[in-house]
Amino acid sequence: MAEEMGKLSAILYFAIYVKIPSLKYFIDYLNNIIKVILKIKEPLYWITPSHMKIFLSYMKKSKVITKSIYIKKRGITISRRIP
Repeated sequence: MAEEMGKLSAILYFAIYVKIPSLKYFIDYLNNIIKVILKIKEPLYWITPSHMKIFLSYMKKSKVITKSIYIKKRGITISRRIP
């Protein structure tokens, strides 16, 4: 499975950065917008030209590790979001 993912990522890299080099500038632009949005900790919502809805929000996560009376061998890790 990992080998196939490596091949897929190589194909995507070639398609994006070699065949259409101007897309790299657009991707960098979007990444910079995301960095700014994450710094101000406001949600970001937009609809792409193909009508795909994208929602990005920043929330801190914390983990709580507990022991279960039902599962003797290992504890349970619970992830929770902190607004």
